[in-house]
Parts: sequence; C-alpha cells; structure tokens
Amino acid sequence: LGVTVLHPSVAELSQATRPPPQAWSAGRLALLVPAMITPFVLLITVGGDSPVLRLAIAGTGAVLVLLLLVRAVSAVRAQVAAQLRSEFQARHDPLTGLPNRPMISAEIERLLRRVTPDGPRRVWVYLLDLDGFKWVNESWGHDTGDQLVIEAAARLRAAVPAQHMVARVGGDEFLIAYEGEKAGALRLVDDIRGCFARPLTVRGTDLVIS
Repeated sequence: LGVTVLHPSVAELSQATRPPPQAWSAGRLALLVPAMITPFVLLITVGGDSPVLRLAIAGTGAVLVLLLLVRAVSAVRAQVAAQLRSEFQARHDPLTGLPNRPMISAEIERLLRRVTPDGPRRVWVYLLDLDGFKWVNESWGHDTGDQLVIEAAARLRAAVPAQHMVARVGGDEFLIAYEGEKAGALRLVDDIRGCFARPLTVRGTDLVIS
C-alpha cells in the first residue's frame, strides 16, 4: 500500500472526469421490466380463484408498469438533455454558439501534441478582431453590435473548413486553430479576408467591416 502511492497513475486520481450521459438501453430495460412485473405476477398467482380479481390485478399491474416506465424514461431523457445543455453552455459562446476560449485552448493543446517536429504539418493560430466594432456599438447600440458579431461569426465558420475550430474569445475577437502545411495556412488567410469583402447586412443596413 505504501509503494502504490509512488506509481505515476496516482496523479490521475485527482483529475476530474466528465460523467457520460446516462441513456436507456436494452440491458437496463431487461433488468427493470422483470423487477416491476414480478410483484404483479405473484399477486395473480395468489389472487384466489376469482378470474375477475386476477384480471383486475393483471390490468392494474400493466398500467402501473407502463406509467413507471414512461416516467423513468422521460426523467432520464430530461436529465441527459440538461447535462448536455450545461456542458454545451460551459464550452461555447452564448451569443454565436462558437467554441469559447477554454475549448479552443484545449484544441490547440491537442493539435500540438499530435504534430511531429520533423513533419511538414504545423499548428497555425489566427487571432482576429473586427475593425471599427467599438464605433458600431457606440453609434448603433449594443444590439446592433451583437448582431454584427453573429453575422461575422457565421461568415468565418462558413469560410473555414469544418475540421478546423473557430472560436469567439472576446467581444469582437475570434480565434482559429488550423493544422496543416504553410501553403494551406496562407490560403486560409485569403479566404478569411475574402469573407469580409462583401458588406454585412445588419438590421437592414449594409456595414463594411474588415
């Protein structure tokens, strides 16, 4: 027991892990359904010779079992939905739905661990901010500024390939993590610039943002 605390795996015991969402499966139902039916089956066997009594016990038992299953399944589904929604909110920007700073930081660390020093692929990080965003907020109001950020985020997400993460890390700041060769990284710069070549329509007004 004294030697086991020296093992490197002991450090992993203090690391928090995300519990998996609990979903219904055939195995769970195979255990739950017989457990709920058994009491009513026993009542039928000892319910006397009256067929009416046996039928009433069987019918009542079937209804109760069905209601219990419906309630249990709905409760588990609600819990799973709440857990997934909470996890999504903790890792994504509430305005744009893009990943937030902690999530893209973890993604960059994952990419850095995967890229080999002698290989042609590198990890490229793009930090972008919207020029004139403060002026839009002060002149048009924060609602218009929020809508501008949403439109800009949508264009960035459409311009960047789906396998590369786009995140919002500040009021008008975005971060992109790209893994690939230098030529592809430079092409992505042109694609990002090109997605702002057209004006953004915000509340019926065309705004030019770089």
